[in-house]
Amino acid sequence: MAEAVDARYGSWNRRLARAVCRPFVGSQLTPNHITTLRVLTGFGACGLFAYGGPTAANWAGVLWVLSAFLDRCDGEFARLTGLSSRRGHLYDITGDITINAAVFAAVGIGLTGSGGDWWPLTIGVLAAVGIAIASILAEFNEQDMGQGQKTFSGGLGFDFDDLIYVIALFPWIGQLELLLICGAIGGPLAAIVIGWKLIRKKMMSRQS
Repeated sequence: MAEAVDARYGSWNRRLARAVCRPFVGSQLTPNHITTLRVLTGFGACGLFAYGGPTAANWAGVLWVLSAFLDRCDGEFARLTGLSSRRGHLYDITGDITINAAVFAAVGIGLTGSGGDWWPLTIGVLAAVGIAIASILAEFNEQDMGQGQKTFSGGLGFDFDDLIYVIALFPWIGQLELLLICGAIGGPLAAIVIGWKLIRKKMMSRQS
């Protein structure tokens, strides 16, 4: 009999993560072990981006894809094993917010080191701050929504946060500057949109 899959967890990325994790059910592996691997590979990618140069950036992209996939695996493994916990969720979300923001600052450091111009670091820090704020606001919004709902919905078998994989494409096509610009625009813009959603909810709750 086929396994019933909640529609909220039916994206291609989540299905692949479940398939990879399923053989480890019943082993000594825990979701926190996977989260730790996600954090280590994520910071490894950040370190390579900060080091600078095309070779390091290309390998950073490879490591980033692995880290992004592990980020999906820890949650799916927790659901498969029933080992979800509040502490594990906090560990996961803290690592996600930190790494997803730090990668932009790291790219800025790498580009500044290679060119001597400070604008990449400035833009990278702006992107990092914007994305961190947007991520924190999204977490508050999703806790308020409940039932596993997401601030931004996906489609066609993809979750909105699968966009994290796209970061790896920029070093492979030699467009790290474009990555910083996209982050510096998208991060603050997302923070404004989510912040407005939260403000509207509070206003509506006071009126009701």
